[in-house]
Amino acid sequence: MEYLLPFSGTATGRPIGPAGEALLSLCRRGTEAGEAQRVVKALLEVATVEDFHSFADTHHVCGLALSSLQKGLPTDLRAQPEIAALLQPLRARRRRALLWQFELDRILTILAGRHLRPILLKGPALWLTAYADPVERRVGDLDVLVTPEEVDPTVQTLVDAGYRAPPDLDMAAYKVHHFHFRLLHPSGFMVEVHWGLSQPASPFRVDAPGFLRRAYEASRGGVVAALVPSAEDMILHLASQNLENNFSELRRLVDLDRIVSVEAQLDWDYTTAAARAGGLQTVLALSLRLSRDLLGTDVSDQVLRTIGPPPMVAWHLDILDPARSLLTQYGRHRAAQGRLLSLWLIVRWVDRVAALGGILTAREYWLWELHDPEGRIPSVLRRISTVFKLLAFQGWRYLLALMNLPSRRAA
Repeated sequence: MEYLLPFSGTATGRPIGPAGEALLSLCRRGTEAGEAQRVVKALLEVATVEDFHSFADTHHVCGLALSSLQKGLPTDLRAQPEIAALLQPLRARRRRALLWQFELDRILTILAGRHLRPILLKGPALWLTAYADPVERRVGDLDVLVTPEEVDPTVQTLVDAGYRAPPDLDMAAYKVHHFHFRLLHPSGFMVEVHWGLSQPASPFRVDAPGFLRRAYEASRGGVVAALVPSAEDMILHLASQNLENNFSELRRLVDLDRIVSVEAQLDWDYTTAAARAGGLQTVLALSLRLSRDLLGTDVSDQVLRTIGPPPMVAWHLDILDPARSLLTQYGRHRAAQGRLLSLWLIVRWVDRVAALGGILTAREYWLWELHDPEGRIPSVLRRISTVFKLLAFQGWRYLLALMNLPSRRAA
């Protein structure tokens, strides 16, 4: 299997490799017994158990991959020493997921006692809607969305329940410049209280008031019933989450795949219109194309054409090789890759120029200034250097594209 350029569909000639193929196979829906056995055999020939666990963990899908493997293997094979070692972390991950569910139930019950009903976001919402087993969707925090008027009482209720806000938290500044607070519990749990879903000045906007209007109640055995976003809103939010880590986590694509698969009557007209209204159409197009290419997500060509970028932008995204960048997490390790990807995902040229200006004027470093007014913000010279490095990286990608052109034509 080769990496594909998402908008042209051209094969790059670079093989994904056994570990990547194994992880993709185990993250796809309905891994069959024969496929699971083939994956294990191929995997153990090229990688150690520890290497695979580490690779899957960097994408936050280790629990999903091991759960899929366990379901797809007969009992006698699971007892073999190498396979038992491969599956060994699953029990601890199930315990971890159960603890997070208990904590979610606890805080929802406490909040309900004060007449507060937040909307669950991301992992907790997906537990109730898209994943059959909570171990398949790892969470690192519990995200909730409330109205601006409910922020203070929600934060106070969580503090009364044992959570702590950072001692230097400037709530007024956060409400102006940001869209959530993070609270920590001494036991290691974390809650993010959202009143918005995107930075106020971001060119990528997610409609938080719309989420609140269209939310509905969902429940599943063992979990307190809670409000969750509509499937369409969840797709928009999950696609926008790819921007947080520069399209470097397979987990985000798996989330999209599962939502699309469980919702039989998705309103794609609303979804694409809302994406365009928030400047998210190219982000959504790339997210869905990658999910379809890598995981087999059922998204029609018509939907993708509706939100697809202009040819020039599509070409610039293709030469950044997003599928390979995602699986190798290149965008996480190479800052210029992530910045360029974000720039080309912006819809309007004026907003791209403004984003570059934000680097030069230090506007994007507001959070550093809030927490460290003594000056962690990069100097003017360093900011100018960042922009020149970005331009140099773009030039290098042009050169690589020209060098690869003859081989692609031949293919």
